[in-house]
Amino acid sequence: NLIQHFNGLYFLPRKVISIIFVVVLLIASLLTFQALDYCHSQGIMHRDVKPHNVMIDHELRKLRLIDWGLAEFYFPEKEYNVRVASRYFKGPELLVDFQGYDYSLDMWSLGCMFAGMIFRKEPFFYGHDNHDQLFKIAKVLGTDELNAYLGKYRIVLDPQLEALIGRHNRKSWSKFVNAENRHLVSEEVIYFPCFPRPSVISQCPV
Repeated sequence: NLIQHFNGLYFLPRKVISIIFVVVLLIASLLTFQALDYCHSQGIMHRDVKPHNVMIDHELRKLRLIDWGLAEFYFPEKEYNVRVASRYFKGPELLVDFQGYDYSLDMWSLGCMFAGMIFRKEPFFYGHDNHDQLFKIAKVLGTDELNAYLGKYRIVLDPQLEALIGRHNRKSWSKFVNAENRHLVSEEVIYFPCFPRPSVISQCPV
Protein backbone atom coordinates (compact mmCIF):
# COMPACT_ATOMS: atom_id res chain seq x y z
CA ASN A 1 0.00 0.00 0.00
CA LEU A 2 1.47 3.31 -1.14
CA ILE A 3 0.11 5.29 1.81
CA GLN A 4 1.59 2.88 4.37
CA HIS A 5 5.06 3.80 3.14
CA PHE A 6 4.37 7.42 4.07
CA ASN A 7 3.01 6.48 7.49
CA GLY A 8 6.43 4.99 8.19
CA LEU A 9 8.03 8.41 7.65
CA TYR A 10 6.36 9.94 10.71
CA PHE A 11 9.79 10.94 12.13
CA LEU A 12 10.36 13.41 9.27
CA PRO A 13 9.07 16.99 9.35
CA ARG A 14 5.49 17.25 8.06
CA LYS A 15 6.55 19.57 5.23
CA VAL A 16 9.15 17.07 4.01
CA ILE A 17 6.64 14.20 4.05
CA SER A 18 4.14 16.33 2.17
CA ILE A 19 6.70 17.27 -0.50
CA ILE A 20 7.69 13.61 -0.98
CA PHE A 21 4.01 12.70 -1.22
CA VAL A 22 3.41 15.37 -3.88
CA VAL A 23 6.33 14.05 -5.96
CA VAL A 24 5.18 10.42 -5.70
CA LEU A 25 1.59 11.43 -6.46
CA LEU A 26 2.73 13.35 -9.51
CA ILE A 27 4.72 10.35 -10.77
CA ALA A 28 1.85 7.92 -10.12
CA SER A 29 -0.67 10.22 -11.74
CA LEU A 30 1.57 10.82 -14.75
CA LEU A 31 2.04 7.08 -15.32
CA THR A 32 -1.68 6.42 -14.93
CA PHE A 33 -2.51 9.32 -17.24
CA GLN A 34 -0.07 7.88 -19.77
CA ALA A 35 -1.77 4.48 -19.58
CA LEU A 36 -5.19 6.04 -20.10
CA ASP A 37 -3.91 8.37 -22.80
CA TYR A 38 -2.57 5.39 -24.71
CA CYS A 39 -5.74 3.32 -24.44
CA HIS A 40 -7.88 6.34 -25.34
CA SER A 41 -5.62 7.05 -28.34
CA GLN A 42 -6.41 3.49 -29.48
CA GLY A 43 -10.13 4.24 -29.18
CA ILE A 44 -10.61 2.22 -25.99
CA MET A 45 -12.42 3.12 -22.77
CA HIS A 46 -11.20 1.15 -19.74
CA ARG A 47 -14.48 1.64 -17.82
CA ASP A 48 -13.22 0.22 -14.50
CA VAL A 49 -10.46 2.50 -13.22
CA LYS A 50 -10.05 2.04 -9.46
CA PRO A 51 -7.21 1.45 -6.96
CA HIS A 52 -7.41 -2.34 -7.24
CA ASN A 53 -6.80 -2.10 -10.98
CA VAL A 54 -3.64 0.00 -10.69
CA MET A 55 -0.67 -2.19 -9.83
CA ILE A 56 2.83 -1.00 -8.97
CA ASP A 57 5.85 -3.25 -9.51
CA HIS A 58 8.34 -1.75 -7.05
CA GLU A 59 11.24 -3.87 -8.27
CA LEU A 60 10.81 -2.88 -11.92
CA ARG A 61 9.48 0.54 -10.96
CA LYS A 62 6.54 0.18 -13.30
CA LEU A 63 2.86 1.00 -12.94
CA ARG A 64 0.30 -1.09 -14.77
CA LEU A 65 -3.39 -0.52 -15.40
CA ILE A 66 -4.97 -3.98 -15.27
CA ASP A 67 -8.34 -5.76 -15.65
CA TRP A 68 -9.59 -4.84 -19.10
CA GLY A 69 -12.66 -7.05 -18.86
CA LEU A 70 -15.06 -4.11 -19.10
CA ALA A 71 -13.06 -2.20 -21.73
CA GLU A 72 -14.86 -1.21 -24.91
CA PHE A 73 -14.08 0.59 -28.15
CA TYR A 74 -15.54 4.07 -28.25
CA PHE A 75 -17.70 5.22 -31.14
CA PRO A 76 -19.38 8.67 -31.08
CA GLU A 77 -23.16 8.56 -30.75
CA LYS A 78 -23.12 4.89 -29.75
CA GLU A 79 -25.05 3.88 -26.65
CA TYR A 80 -23.20 1.75 -24.11
CA ASN A 81 -24.09 -0.41 -21.13
CA VAL A 82 -24.17 1.63 -17.91
CA ARG A 83 -23.47 -1.39 -15.71
CA VAL A 84 -19.73 -0.69 -15.74
CA ALA A 85 -17.24 0.68 -13.19
CA SER A 86 -17.55 0.21 -9.45
CA ARG A 87 -20.23 2.43 -7.94
CA TYR A 88 -17.81 4.56 -5.91
CA PHE A 89 -15.91 5.44 -9.08
CA LYS A 90 -18.86 5.88 -11.44
CA GLY A 91 -19.19 9.23 -13.17
CA PRO A 92 -22.48 11.13 -12.74
CA GLU A 93 -23.48 10.21 -16.30
CA LEU A 94 -23.52 6.52 -15.34
CA LEU A 95 -25.43 7.20 -12.13
CA VAL A 96 -28.32 8.64 -14.15
CA ASP A 97 -28.17 5.79 -16.71
CA PHE A 98 -26.88 7.93 -19.56
CA GLN A 99 -25.64 5.56 -22.27
CA GLY A 100 -23.91 8.08 -24.53
CA TYR A 101 -20.85 8.50 -22.33
CA ASP A 102 -17.25 8.79 -23.53
CA TYR A 103 -13.63 8.72 -22.33
CA SER A 104 -14.45 11.23 -19.57
CA LEU A 105 -15.76 8.27 -17.61
CA ASP A 106 -12.21 7.02 -17.02
CA MET A 107 -10.96 10.47 -16.01
CA TRP A 108 -13.71 10.83 -13.40
CA SER A 109 -12.79 7.45 -11.92
CA LEU A 110 -9.13 8.45 -11.81
CA GLY A 111 -9.99 11.67 -9.98
CA CYS A 112 -12.01 9.72 -7.39
CA MET A 113 -9.08 7.38 -6.90
CA PHE A 114 -6.60 10.18 -6.25
CA ALA A 115 -9.03 11.95 -3.91
CA GLY A 116 -9.19 8.79 -1.82
CA MET A 117 -5.38 8.58 -1.75
CA ILE A 118 -4.82 12.20 -0.80
CA PHE A 119 -7.41 12.41 1.95
CA ARG A 120 -7.14 8.78 3.11
CA LYS A 121 -10.87 8.43 2.59
CA GLU A 122 -11.54 5.26 0.66
CA PRO A 123 -13.80 5.45 -1.17
CA PHE A 124 -13.99 9.22 -1.40
CA PHE A 125 -17.64 9.20 -2.53
CA TYR A 126 -19.44 6.51 -0.52
CA GLY A 127 -23.03 6.06 -1.68
CA HIS A 128 -25.33 3.16 -0.83
CA ASP A 129 -26.90 3.12 -4.29
CA ASN A 130 -26.64 5.16 -7.51
CA HIS A 131 -28.90 7.97 -6.34
CA ASP A 132 -27.17 8.19 -2.96
CA GLN A 133 -23.83 8.22 -4.80
CA LEU A 134 -25.02 11.21 -6.84
CA PHE A 135 -26.15 12.88 -3.60
CA LYS A 136 -22.68 12.35 -2.06
CA ILE A 137 -21.06 13.91 -5.14
CA ALA A 138 -23.36 16.92 -5.01
CA LYS A 139 -22.55 17.47 -1.32
CA VAL A 140 -18.86 17.83 -2.19
CA LEU A 141 -18.81 19.51 -5.61
CA GLY A 142 -21.97 21.52 -5.12
CA THR A 143 -25.21 21.26 -7.07
CA ASP A 144 -24.19 23.87 -9.64
CA GLU A 145 -20.95 22.06 -10.48
CA LEU A 146 -22.76 18.74 -10.76
CA ASN A 147 -25.33 20.24 -13.11
CA ALA A 148 -22.52 21.84 -15.14
CA TYR A 149 -20.86 18.43 -15.51
CA LEU A 150 -24.11 16.78 -16.57
CA GLY A 151 -24.78 19.71 -18.88
CA LYS A 152 -21.89 18.59 -21.08
CA TYR A 153 -24.10 15.69 -22.09
CA ARG A 154 -27.29 17.78 -22.13
CA ILE A 155 -28.57 15.74 -19.20
CA VAL A 156 -31.35 17.29 -17.15
CA LEU A 157 -32.12 15.55 -13.87
CA ASP A 158 -35.57 14.16 -13.26
CA PRO A 159 -37.45 16.53 -10.86
CA GLN A 160 -37.86 13.74 -8.32
CA LEU A 161 -34.15 12.93 -8.39
CA GLU A 162 -33.29 16.62 -8.28
CA ALA A 163 -35.43 17.01 -5.15
CA LEU A 164 -33.75 13.97 -3.60
CA ILE A 165 -30.28 15.41 -4.19
CA GLY A 166 -31.24 18.87 -2.90
CA ARG A 167 -29.20 22.06 -3.11
CA HIS A 168 -25.59 22.16 -1.92
CA ASN A 169 -22.68 24.57 -2.06
CA ARG A 170 -19.25 23.36 -3.07
CA LYS A 171 -17.06 22.25 -0.15
CA SER A 172 -13.52 23.46 0.22
CA TRP A 173 -10.95 20.66 -0.06
CA SER A 174 -9.54 21.84 3.26
CA LYS A 175 -12.70 20.48 4.92
CA PHE A 176 -11.38 16.97 4.29
CA VAL A 177 -8.07 17.50 6.10
CA ASN A 178 -8.01 15.70 9.46
CA ALA A 179 -5.62 14.15 11.97
CA GLU A 180 -5.18 10.99 9.86
CA ASN A 181 -4.13 12.73 6.65
CA ARG A 182 -2.69 16.03 7.88
CA HIS A 183 0.89 14.75 7.58
CA LEU A 184 0.30 14.03 3.88
CA VAL A 185 -1.74 17.05 2.90
CA SER A 186 -0.42 20.47 2.05
CA GLU A 187 -1.65 23.29 -0.17
CA GLU A 188 0.42 21.80 -3.00
CA VAL A 189 -1.48 18.53 -2.67
CA ILE A 190 -4.94 20.05 -2.22
CA TYR A 191 -4.47 22.21 -5.29
CA PHE A 192 -2.79 19.44 -7.23
CA PRO A 193 -3.99 19.47 -10.92
CA CYS A 194 -6.77 16.98 -10.14
CA PHE A 195 -7.98 19.18 -7.28
CA PRO A 196 -7.84 22.74 -8.63
CA ARG A 197 -8.90 25.96 -7.08
CA PRO A 198 -12.62 26.78 -7.28
CA SER A 199 -12.19 28.98 -10.35
CA VAL A 200 -11.18 25.99 -12.48
CA ILE A 201 -13.04 23.18 -10.72
CA SER A 202 -15.32 22.61 -13.72
CA GLN A 203 -12.30 21.42 -15.72
CA CYS A 204 -11.52 18.63 -13.27
CA PRO A 205 -13.10 15.16 -13.16
CA VAL A 206 -13.51 15.35 -9.39
